[in-house]
Amino acid sequence: MIRITIAKPGDRDLLLCMQRVCLPADDSADPRRGEWLVGRTPKGTPVCFSGGYTYRSSGEAAFIVSRQGVIPSHRGLRLQKRLLQLTCRRAAELGLPEVWSYTSLANVASANSFIAAGFRLWVPAHWHDHDDAADSAPHPTATAAPTQFLYWRKQALK
Repeated sequence: MIRITIAKPGDRDLLLCMQRVCLPADDSADPRRGEWLVGRTPKGTPVCFSGGYTYRSSGEAAFIVSRQGVIPSHRGLRLQKRLLQLTCRRAAELGLPEVWSYTSLANVASANSFIAAGFRLWVPAHWHDHDDAADSAPHPTATAAPTQFLYWRKQALK
């Protein structure tokens, strides 16, 4: 059984390494920003992670999932769905009404995990209006067209 817990400050290098393994084409997100989860085997081997932060702007509030990954040897075990469920619970604890995220069009496995976790597609009004403020919504890439991504949202779990 994989145990998923809140990442500790000492997990920074681990989270950077896991991002490079799971998301080799993406820039790594800074694990010192926001909140991160790490899933480990009973022997302590890290196998999955999730990171995100609080967004408040334009009268909207949500927890943004900016990075998630499962190492290849543990894919297919519904770990991303579990990470998403825990993130929705945490958003509710923080008093946030929703959880938002995005996937690339090519990432069918993650899209299916979002659907399985109850997320629905939507078109955000402000997603690409912000690109570097600490409390702004993430900007997937500076050069990508918005149509290269699927945007997801779900009400936080109470």
